[in-house]
Amino acid sequence: MSATTHGCGARWHQAGNRTSHCAGCHRTFSSTSTFDAHRRDMQCADPATLLDKRGAAKFKTFTDSEGCTIWRSAAEMPAGVFGGAA
Repeated sequence: MSATTHGCGARWHQAGNRTSHCAGCHRTFSSTSTFDAHRRDMQCADPATLLDKRGAAKFKTFTDSEGCTIWRSAAEMPAGVFGGAA
């Protein structure tokens, strides 16, 4: 995996075409489906406020080896370089 830097200064390890960085809110997501889930009515929703059907947090964060906060599905287990602090 290679490190990627966006114009906003965020730097993260790019996991192929799975990792997504939002040019609107400048959050980084572990998958395109997680990225898509934070978009509501053409606007960015704060992933910390999104809940699943049971009312539990839908997303959690972890820190990758570049120090970037990555939003992931609460059910997803990070591996490899994504194994930073939750």
